[in-house]
Amino acid sequence: QLGSVVDIVRDKSSGKPTYAVVAIDTDTTAVPYDTAAAMIHDGKVIMSPTKLASAPKVKQSEWLDETKSGWRSQADRYWRNSRTASKDEAKKPADR
Repeated sequence: QLGSVVDIVRDKSSGKPTYAVVAIDTDTTAVPYDTAAAMIHDGKVIMSPTKLASAPKVKQSEWLDETKSGWRSQADRYWRNSRTASKDEAKKPADR
């Protein structure tokens, strides 16, 4: 286990989920919800440890404050080119 999903950020007007906030040790990063949802295998979000560790960090005060949006564009840009885990990666949870 690399981290845990600690919050889901929702669109203020529609209530739709927009980001999954993942905690890794004392850091948190935001993953666009559609990207995270595409990485779900057997009820777990499976992703590259390197990709997750290198992801831009976001503070709780930022994702809770709707006026702060810089973290959103950073997360979108970073995860835009992410691929979902391959079937082989999904079979190796001990490496995560």
